[in-house]
Amino acid sequence: MYDEHVQIQFVAFIAGGHEGDVALDDITLVDNVCNVPKPAITHSHCQFNSHPNKCNYNDYLPNHTWYPWKHQYASWHIGSTTSIGISKGVNSFLYADIEQENKHVAIVSPNFEYGERYCLQFYYIIKQDFSLNIRSSNQSLLSSLTRQMAPSWAKHSLEWEPLKEDEQFAIMFEAKIGHKRNGFVAIDDISIGKGHCPVPKIVDKIDCNFEKDCDLSTNISLANGWQLSNKETYKHTKLPNIDNTYGTPSGHYYFISFRHTQPPTERNFLRTPVVEMTTNKRCLQFYYYMNSNVISSLNVYIDDASIKHFPVDPIWHSIGKKGNRWNRVQVDIGYTKGNYSIVFEPRSGSEHHVDIAIDDVVLLNKTCIKVIEPKWTSTIDCDFESENICGYKDEHTAKFNWTQIKGKTKTINSGPTQDHTYISEEKEGNYMYIETSNPRIPFDAAELSSPLLPTSADSKCLQFWYHMHGKSIGSLEVYRVTPAINEKMLLWSNTGDQGDNWKKAILPLNVKRYFKNGSKELLNHSMKVHFKGIVGYGYEGDIAIDDVKVVIMSCDPPPESPPVNETSCDFENGVTRCGFEENTNEDGSGDDRENVLDWTFFNASSINGNQTISNDTHVVLSQNQSSYIFAKAAELKTGQRVVLTSPDISAGFYNCLHYSYVSTGDFVIDIYTKSSSGKIDMVYALPRRHQSTWRRHRVNILPQEETFTVVFEGVVGRVRTGFMALDDVMIENGKCTTVAVSEAPQTLVNEATEQSKTTDSLSYKITIAFLSVLFAITMILLVLLSIYYWKQLKHPKASDDSTTDNELREKEETDKNAYASFET
Repeated sequence: MYDEHVQIQFVAFIAGGHEGDVALDDITLVDNVCNVPKPAITHSHCQFNSHPNKCNYNDYLPNHTWYPWKHQYASWHIGSTTSIGISKGVNSFLYADIEQENKHVAIVSPNFEYGERYCLQFYYIIKQDFSLNIRSSNQSLLSSLTRQMAPSWAKHSLEWEPLKEDEQFAIMFEAKIGHKRNGFVAIDDISIGKGHCPVPKIVDKIDCNFEKDCDLSTNISLANGWQLSNKETYKHTKLPNIDNTYGTPSGHYYFISFRHTQPPTERNFLRTPVVEMTTNKRCLQFYYYMNSNVISSLNVYIDDASIKHFPVDPIWHSIGKKGNRWNRVQVDIGYTKGNYSIVFEPRSGSEHHVDIAIDDVVLLNKTCIKVIEPKWTSTIDCDFESENICGYKDEHTAKFNWTQIKGKTKTINSGPTQDHTYISEEKEGNYMYIETSNPRIPFDAAELSSPLLPTSADSKCLQFWYHMHGKSIGSLEVYRVTPAINEKMLLWSNTGDQGDNWKKAILPLNVKRYFKNGSKELLNHSMKVHFKGIVGYGYEGDIAIDDVKVVIMSCDPPPESPPVNETSCDFENGVTRCGFEENTNEDGSGDDRENVLDWTFFNASSINGNQTISNDTHVVLSQNQSSYIFAKAAELKTGQRVVLTSPDISAGFYNCLHYSYVSTGDFVIDIYTKSSSGKIDMVYALPRRHQSTWRRHRVNILPQEETFTVVFEGVVGRVRTGFMALDDVMIENGKCTTVAVSEAPQTLVNEATEQSKTTDSLSYKITIAFLSVLFAITMILLVLLSIYYWKQLKHPKASDDSTTDNELREKEETDKNAYASFET
């Protein structure tokens, strides 16, 4: 109480800036005692269904750098978009987001009276650059939480012993934002009470795919602890692209990324809920992902509550890289004396980050069935040589059946002449085909079904050979039939005449769907393959298949590479490493082995006594060992060719093509461009040479209207002598500075030199023979002419009556003189 009169004065100060208005209203002075602080409590639970002060929570605002928490109701449709995005399923909560950048946000609980132990439990979400600190009223840090990889509501429990000198204390929740200034933090359902935290519920089974809260606990105080995550929301480069449960980027799993440099006391445990003790063996099954290149391991422990110390030995462990896939584990858990938890712990032996993930943890009430799985084998591989055609059967719903045949079909100008299995041998084999002659009519179909293919978790690839030749060819369709899910899906089809040769088809068999990020979901069911042949408009439409095979491999269509402006290849690592392709047909299949053969790759580092070229242009220029590609005419048949195709080149520019080559004997080498629509323009035809030397050549390529490739094509002639080689192919943007041919002194040796000599000798012999024949023909003509004149002298024509004998004698004498002169 004041014994003297007092005056209350309100003073307002102007700070720097114009946004600082101060207002006063409703000032009342009453003759009474002000409200005293509310008494301390022992328990509090707040769901924030209304303003926080209704639960006696108040904002902590010591200065202008601190901001109040925001209150978000699920029914509101204004405010922070991040907060609205997480409000589904939660009535209301407190949150802080990037609007409070570089600021502190804190709220303080009501005061609690002293007790030996208190328990704090609440739910939270932390995204990106926020953190959440839990402090007591004396500013001592009780717990610190950092970001979640896949933000979702998580529960946090904490027990602590208040200081004895604190007769009363409060709990402060402090949100802080980092330097990146993005993300948010939210809290809800805060419970504070005297005593121990409630004992977790004991469960008798575990079945968790991490798409909902499974009450797993982690060392969440660690900056690099286990986190709930998925690829869709957190773009960590080492995360699995898909979860194991659904095979999608949005599916969740637990993930950890850490290093060996963490203190040994900070063990990264991921702990399941407490499981009721068991007297029988149970089976633990889970999937794990380990694809780090550094030394790492994953251990699984059984933490028995009846044993006071944590177990030393794991019940299961795995070491090292396991590939870019989910791996299944089944391990038996034996008798325990008390309730227990299953604990997952990763280990690292490197200072680099180790990345491990787990998914689909299941504890079964039975022992694991430890059966050695037999090696997967395909049940539909068939060359159709056996009488039962490997168990293939015709579908009874089809109009007619496939036919097993040997040799040529009975229809002229349609069907193969022999099977594919023994195409390079004299033996005739069997294949399957559809006969489209009478009584077949257009759109009649025959469908051939394979045996059931067993399941496998790996990618499968279907390969088969087909023949579709004739002017009335219909269609061939390939289906995947999955009885377990009653699905029949078209995988591949082709229509019309495809040429009079066998062609190979390769296609993924068990891919269910592809995702935009390049990952895929596999279909893990038994399946069949159906081949459906459809009749066209006429009898010349026989369709055949042969040599069906399924292999464990990925044959997904490769992503299309964008066109380039420049490219080069020195063939030091072969052809394909440079982006070039060899021996590709017009349809891109590369399967016409009768007319197109492989280039031979020569590496100078592996020179032996039978080398064809002592060195190549790269050696001449750099004096280092190098490589090139070549072809010998003696190893080819007349008309066979070797083809080299560049990567796609961008349209609309001049380009300069550089290359080194050797060409001798009977090789014709053409260089042309091929546009994306199939248009072909000749660039240059290499002249035939008889000197075994490397030549460097440049030639301009005119601007093209479409993306194009540059093609080198060598065709062998009738004589089948000679040699050709390519090296240092380069395509540059812009015109060539000079267009010239230069010769290096490096020459061919051994076989190439002998071939050149043989070619020169053969040409000389042909010339001499031609001149001899020409001389003989000339002499024969002279002899015939002489005989003709001689006969004319022996049998002259009859004279007129007026011609005298003297005149005849004079004429005869004159002719004799002329003949004598001619013979002379």
